[in-house]
Parts: sequence; C-alpha cells; structure tokens
Amino acid sequence: MSMPRMPLPAMPAGRDWAGILPPIIGALLGATALWAGTSQLAAPRYTAVLVGGGATVMALFALLTLIRLAGLLRRAWRAHRFHSGHPNAAESQALEWYAGLVASQEQARAVARGLALGGAFDLGRPWDVAIDTNEQVLADCPSEYARYYSEKAHPLLPGTGVGGGSGGASAGLDAVPLAQRHRLWTRSRPRHQWRENQSVRALVTQRRVLVQRNDLHWLSFHYDAIVAIRPQLPAGELILEFESVSPLRLAGPASAVTAVAAVYALFGAKGLRDHPGLEPLRIRNAGDSDSDRGDDDGHDSAESPATTASEA
Repeated sequence: MSMPRMPLPAMPAGRDWAGILPPIIGALLGATALWAGTSQLAAPRYTAVLVGGGATVMALFALLTLIRLAGLLRRAWRAHRFHSGHPNAAESQALEWYAGLVASQEQARAVARGLALGGAFDLGRPWDVAIDTNEQVLADCPSEYARYYSEKAHPLLPGTGVGGGSGGASAGLDAVPLAQRHRLWTRSRPRHQWRENQSVRALVTQRRVLVQRNDLHWLSFHYDAIVAIRPQLPAGELILEFESVSPLRLAGPASAVTAVAAVYALFGAKGLRDHPGLEPLRIRNAGDSDSDRGDDDGHDSAESPATTASEA
C-alpha cells in the first residue's frame, strides 16, 4: 500500500478561518464603492464607475468568500465524521497505512535490539525458501517492490541472474552499462523511471533481502553489495543502490526492518545508534519535547535501539 496522498482530516484551525477575512474585506470595499455610487455624495461623472466597479468587486469577493467558507465547512464536517468513527474509504485506507507503518517500526525496533545484542532476533528458518544455515530471518512480510532503470535495461528470464560473487546481488536484471550507472535514481534522466511496481513477498535476513515477485521468481539483494542506502521511514520507503544492478525500492512493512538490517550490516551497532535515516526508530525519554531534544551538556537525550539493548 502506497503512502496516502492526503493527511487525515482535522478541524480547521484559527489560521484557516482567518483566511476568509481578505475576501470579506474585499467584498466590503466593493459594497462601499457601490453605496457611494448610488448615493448623492459622489459627483455624477463618477457614478457609473463606482456602481459598475463596486458591484463587480463585491460580487467577485463575495463568491470567493462563499467558496472558501464552503471548503472550511466541508473540512469541519469531514473531521467531525472521522472523529465520530465514520471514516470514508480513503480515510480508512490511510488509517490502515498508518497502522501498518507503526507496526513495521515497532518490529524494526525489536530487530535492532536483537541485532545489537549479537543477533538474538530470529523468526526461524522458512520451509519454502532455501537460506544458509547461519542466516537469521528477521522478517517475512509483504512489501511494495520497484526497480529504477531505463527501457534499454531488459529483465532477465526467470532462473538467470547477475554473477556477483559470494557477496553480489542476484537481481534479475542485466548489469547496467557503466555510462548509465551514474546515479540511476536521479530524476534528471527522464528515460529512467521506477518500473515493475508490484506487491511482493520479502524475506529479510541479517545478510540480504530476498524478494519473490509476482512471477514467483526469487531475487536476492546482498547488503555487502550496497553502495548507497536511503531510508525514508516516515514515508515507509527504503531505496537501496547497488554497484552493478539497478536501484531497489521497498515500501511497506519490509522497508523499516530491511533498513535496520542493512545499516547494521554496513555500519554495525554504531549505525543503529547514529544513522540519521533511522531517526524515526529512536526511543525518546518520556519528558523530552520536540523543541528541547538536547541535554544541558549538548548531547542528544534520545535512546537508540542499540543503546536500549546494551543497557538491558
């Protein structure tokens, strides 16, 4: 499930209601000009201008006021219905997405604590997927999958892959030429775009993430082949860039756990504690506020999963 386009409904704030004041003032000015034109105060040669201009200005600003007021009333009604337990279809989908995001981040915190303790987190070996004996399964969940490449990079047939050695990535795509390998994810090259968007099964271990596409073909992405990692946990996404294959995007439940596993594989427990991409997973003390996140000595008062695990 992709990130909701609109936030959950909330009651209009004072700033929102203040937004109708400018058109109200404009309508009053138009009404004042209209009154001046129809009264005996204005000279006869200005009567037509004041009446015509005042009526036009008053009508336009009055219409704008009604449009803004209707929008605010609609927002207030939707917020009332939502908080009364009657969300519409889009809001129900957004609630489901946010609940899944919270659950995935809680699981990622548990995985981070287990890895910081020396690999104590393991869901057990799956029966339908062959993994190494000493591989630990950190998550087995659905995910949204996409790859970033151009039309010139054609997917290989199932059963074939890219030879990358013991630590390579068997990614199901032919290797991208060196001239086209330069930051494939950037939007400045319109011929490259996210393709193969689909819901997949993701199996996350401490060494790699395995993805089963809709054609039932398994792809394996090893963390030691990563050259760039971009966790976007507030959006529930993770982008991994490799040396010789196209970038991978995971969204949904598997993104946070994969980010934790990849950061730990690349940077160790220090990465779990300090990597800025894992900031949403940090555990803050109960008395900390958003505006005051530092202690008196200048150190951050947030507790990382690694720190919490080491103190347990």
